[in-house]
Amino acid sequence: MLITTKKGKEGTATVTLDAKVGFRWRLKKLQTLNAKEFADVMNTAADAAVIRDWMLLTRPNTLTGRSPRTNWLDEIFRTGKIQDYNVNVNGGTAKSHYYMGFGYRKGEGILLNTYSERYSFRMNSDAQIKPWLKIGENLSYTYTNGNGTNTTSPYTGVIFTALGYPRNITPYNPDGSFSGFPQQYAGAYGGPG
Repeated sequence: MLITTKKGKEGTATVTLDAKVGFRWRLKKLQTLNAKEFADVMNTAADAAVIRDWMLLTRPNTLTGRSPRTNWLDEIFRTGKIQDYNVNVNGGTAKSHYYMGFGYRKGEGILLNTYSERYSFRMNSDAQIKPWLKIGENLSYTYTNGNGTNTTSPYTGVIFTALGYPRNITPYNPDGSFSGFPQQYAGAYGGPG
């Protein structure tokens, strides 16, 4: 594949604007156990093993522990918006040409608290000084920023955590603040985000 750098063209200055907006989302959702099925699995595991403190908390023997309150996969995924903007200016004469390009791209990830952002600038010009001498320059600068998350660890990865997180715990307290897992058991699961 041949990559070519955009160059200025002879003529009056031309300004072009390219703007794109799009969305991305998960195509399929894993089917997880409902609250009752999850409770049955946790109770079976607790009966078959030495019970750890965090298992006592998540061992749902009551009706509340079997109530379907939260599907954690629904809580961690979102529709992510993508924005891409580019402005280009070019022009020149028979003996000199110039080109400048500015770009901005921001993409929200489909997982909460994830995104990527990029700023770019490109400039080049050339001038024919003599029939045998042409000078010019190519400059470019790119700045990227973002926030990713662990999706691969079977212990603390956000997707694996959402699959194993108890369904009877709600993501928010009645006052609207984030609830999460009780503090004394925070090390038993990873955190989504």
